Amino acid sequence: MNHIEDLDLFLNDNYQILVILYEHQQTINDNTFSPITQQEIAIAVGCSVMKVNPIIKKLKDGGYINPYKNSKGRYQLTDKAKYLIEEIKRIQGEKDNA
Repeated sequence: MNHIEDLDLFLNDNYQILVILYEHQQTINDNTFSPITQQEIAIAVGCSVMKVNPIIKKLKDGGYINPYKNSKGRYQLTDKAKYLIEEIKRIQGEKDNA
């Protein structure tokens, strides 16, 4: 029995914020980062900045993102984050083709 049809149910705000950072990446002078504020993230997810802030902290603590050159509103995704996103997108693609 294939249970991946329920995958979207478990892709919570943590993952949604990670994907937003992933989708907003820019590369300048061989440096890739996401120049998006927590307010912009909140609008994209449909929640408050008060909810985004602890999720950003959790993603940093979990090793998924790092601040870009210690500046606010700029984040770099780690290889761990990129791998997670690519694997979930691959599974979602399998779900869509099932």
